[in-house]
Amino acid sequence: MAVLVVGATGSVGGDVTLKLAKSGASVSALVRGGKAHVKASQLLAAGVGIVDGDLTRPDTLASAMPPRLQLLRFTSRAWFEAEFSAHS
Repeated sequence: MAVLVVGATGSVGGDVTLKLAKSGASVSALVRGGKAHVKASQLLAAGVGIVDGDLTRPDTLASAMPPRLQLLRFTSRAWFEAEFSAHS
């Protein structure tokens, strides 16, 4: 199973991401700033793939979405809907 986690640098999303990686799942994290993000090194050390992307820039999302993907989002729904609809 391929999983893309949005919000992996946050508290809940980070915990879930690390547990998924530890369980053997193929996990990637959509991270604004990519590998340069301050929290990316912990995810990389756990075997999580880092995808540089930003929910407010839909053009960055297509490359993050491989076929047969499970998407887990740990971000504010209100923020996401407001930002995404403003850029759609």
